Amino acid sequence: MKQSWRRGFWISALLAATSAVAAAGQGLPAVTPATAAVAPAPTISPSGVIQAFGAAGPDDKIGPGDLLDVRVFDQAQLSGTARVGESGELDLPFVGEFPAAGLTPAQLEARLAARYGEFLRHPLVSVRVLEVNSRQVSVTGEVIRPGVYAFSGQLRLLQALAMAGGVATDRAGTVLYLLHGSVARTQAAQAGRPVTISVTSALETLDLHEVLTDPRMDPVLNSGDMIEVPEAQQVFVTGDVVKSGALPLKPGLDLAEAVSLAGGPLSKADPHHVRIIRRVPGRTQPEVLIFDLAKIHHGQGLDPKLEADDICVVPESGWRDVGLGILDFFAGAGRWRVQSEAGVY
Repeated sequence: MKQSWRRGFWISALLAATSAVAAAGQGLPAVTPATAAVAPAPTISPSGVIQAFGAAGPDDKIGPGDLLDVRVFDQAQLSGTARVGESGELDLPFVGEFPAAGLTPAQLEARLAARYGEFLRHPLVSVRVLEVNSRQVSVTGEVIRPGVYAFSGQLRLLQALAMAGGVATDRAGTVLYLLHGSVARTQAAQAGRPVTISVTSALETLDLHEVLTDPRMDPVLNSGDMIEVPEAQQVFVTGDVVKSGALPLKPGLDLAEAVSLAGGPLSKADPHHVRIIRRVPGRTQPEVLIFDLAKIHHGQGLDPKLEADDICVVPESGWRDVGLGILDFFAGAGRWRVQSEAGVY
């Protein structure tokens, strides 16, 4: 899930409030997929559906949109490819529209052999599914290759994520959403007119770590399911630290841990006046909180829990060049260009 306009508004307001001078820098670091090593090589059908699992299995039922290769032995004029229409029928030479949806390839072979047997002597028919378009899942959000994927056989959640190239671990949050497609059916009303009843879609919220580590948390998917891997909320660490930048907001992340993940303070840093710049809903001006990181490390001070979009500033002694530190952070993130005449504070 891409950053919302709210986050963009907050960052813009913060920059205006702090009057930082920024320039464009390099982009975000490269993404390393968690499961890309097991991802099959995909191909894209003319309909735009990514064919990752290839042809259907022997027990998979044919459906609308599937592309079939129908061969009648020694009958070239009856052989070729045909796509199942929206009504579930094939348009075949000398046969016309022939029902195919809901049948396995073997069942369709038998029925076509019986049909062609009306004017051929013992016809041999083979049916092969070239493209599966009737069984699809959607994978969106923080994965390497988001898209609509066709599948055959039984498909589990981790397999679908692997088809999408794996989870972008440095961008993804700790949960994912699984939306099961709604089912529509009709029934007759008392007045005799049909009424469509739509069954509400079921939304599951799954812990990504549990899905990756516990096979019991890896559900079997159905056609029409949608998987969303949302972006992680972030905090930012800048100033006199080893490596300024964004960090994913893990549950329970506190100030000391965030600074540590940024490589820790440099030798000239002032650990007694570490700032947390925090947005306040309904206000354009941010809240500035000051903490003594040295006391926190000695167990003598409160180690605050961070919130989404907090900016942690570790200053140099005397607050010298803090504005340059914030400039370097935002330029390194490569997200904003701001021009201002004043300093940070």
